[in-house]
Amino acid sequence: MPQIASNLDSLSTRFAQCALSTALLSPSPSGLLGNRLGTLVTDADDINQCLHIIFLTPKGSDVHRPLFGCDWYKWIDSPVNIARPHIVREVTDAIKRWEPRIELVRVQLLQVDDINMAHKLLLLDWRFAQGVAEQIYSSNIDLSDLTSTLAGVVQ
Repeated sequence: MPQIASNLDSLSTRFAQCALSTALLSPSPSGLLGNRLGTLVTDADDINQCLHIIFLTPKGSDVHRPLFGCDWYKWIDSPVNIARPHIVREVTDAIKRWEPRIELVRVQLLQVDDINMAHKLLLLDWRFAQGVAEQIYSSNIDLSDLTSTLAGVVQ
């Protein structure tokens, strides 16, 4: 099998990884970058992909790192006023522990009412840690999409 040569020294960023994909998330404009499978994601795209990996991983499912992940999904069926503080706590703790490259500015949980049903939307505002960049980035995560993805993982 031929090897593909790449020169990672020419990157202007410290954060890079291959874009991941799953069939369930490929239509999603954020998260795992399905339309860029195998390409290199950097900077904010890299952080967004890592955040989705953290949120898609239930605690205890990675045998080598049993504390890796986030158990926000345990609160998804609760009323918003009960779920909000628990989901925000779970997300904040997971990000502080597993994504040290960023600092959270704000975590919000919103309930979005559609015509037939309501779903919860997690809004994260963050910036790169250690003064890498002063810009504040936003990650919008639809917890309903993640819940359907997790349904096959969590029994």
